[in-house]
Amino acid sequence: MKPVRIGIAGLGTVGSGVARILVENKEDIRRHIGFPLELTRIATLDKSRFAPSGIDHLITSKLDSLLKDDIDIVVETIGGTTTAKTFIESALRQKAVVTANKALLAQYGMDLIKIARKHKTELAFEASVAGGIPIIRVLKEGLSSDEIISVKGIVNGTANFVLSRMLSEHQEFADALKFAQESGFAERDPSFDVDGIDSAHKAAIIALTAFGYPAKFSDVWYEGISKITYQDLKTAYDLDYKIKLIATVKKENDQLDIRVHPAMISSSDFLAKTDGVYNAITVRGKYSGKTTYVGKGAGSHPTANSIVADLMDIAKRIKYGGFGTVFPSGFDRLSDFKIKQKETLNLKYYLRFSAVDEPGVLSKISGILGENGISIHSMIQVGRSGNGFVPLIIMTHSALESSVQKALSKIDRLDVIAKPTVLIRIIDE
Repeated sequence: MKPVRIGIAGLGTVGSGVARILVENKEDIRRHIGFPLELTRIATLDKSRFAPSGIDHLITSKLDSLLKDDIDIVVETIGGTTTAKTFIESALRQKAVVTANKALLAQYGMDLIKIARKHKTELAFEASVAGGIPIIRVLKEGLSSDEIISVKGIVNGTANFVLSRMLSEHQEFADALKFAQESGFAERDPSFDVDGIDSAHKAAIIALTAFGYPAKFSDVWYEGISKITYQDLKTAYDLDYKIKLIATVKKENDQLDIRVHPAMISSSDFLAKTDGVYNAITVRGKYSGKTTYVGKGAGSHPTANSIVADLMDIAKRIKYGGFGTVFPSGFDRLSDFKIKQKETLNLKYYLRFSAVDEPGVLSKISGILGENGISIHSMIQVGRSGNGFVPLIIMTHSALESSVQKALSKIDRLDVIAKPTVLIRIIDE
């Protein structure tokens, strides 16, 4: 049977991983779908050292060559939101595109889907969220008959590795991050991962897929993990919690809550048990209840595997009809949500103050909290810092985010407070 021909744009870590699977697993793929996927051309300016041998004759420096008729499906692994956007827009007017470009999708995903629908082509992006976990397919197919209530999870393997390392090895953030970089689990510039930006991109894509809301990156508020200390992790652990960087996308009546931040979650929660470079995502549906999915969230092989799965899926539709379906459920009518504002959150809080070790400090802090309607659940004093300041930890009952922020802005201006208070939100089921 005539093959479906594949072109790859970019030959970095992910692009070379896709090429390797298509070459080395060619026969298994053919047996699975009933016809071959043929790697026909690769457009790149820099051949990757990870590329499989025997593909030199497929490589070209001309990106536009992938738009020719001898290519059926294009894989975009260029990255970024400039060249990649222009290329995908051109490609979608003629053929199907598979991408893992979360930054691009978080900003222009719905625009690209509209182009695909107009030209009866297809855009697939399973690999854009949680690497090897097929969460996009779960949401758009496996749970398509359900009403999704919330999607919550660990969607960045680097941040999860750093937090896991800090707790297990009694390390501070900088040391754990350095080890992650030396081990190949973190980029030289890790800011996208540890600052929560990567997770925020994925949260926007989940909002589109699970709720039909064309969220932009700017709709997601996010915080990273760089202020978390070993003491925070240890205190949480002693209280039967774990601290994880959690992405939340949740429907609340006519509002959509989309956020990324470090959170204390119960040690009994499956997400709390997910350590290292693994991701875990929990989906709560009206009828299906709670389902959880775990797998490696990053790296060449898991991401490339998800891309090839999309290729196989599209190729079957090309061969057997039905090509042009962007989503089984369609997006003819997008959901009309208001984005929930950060200030309206009502949560419990862990607050770590760096306070002068003298009488009366606690009364000053608790007084300001009380003035803002914040009730204290418990208080912990952890040793002494040796410089005249002591870590003072307060756990609150449920309170409005706006009230907590107002109180902290006043507390942090006190002359008995050494540095800005560390706030970690507590997420209870």
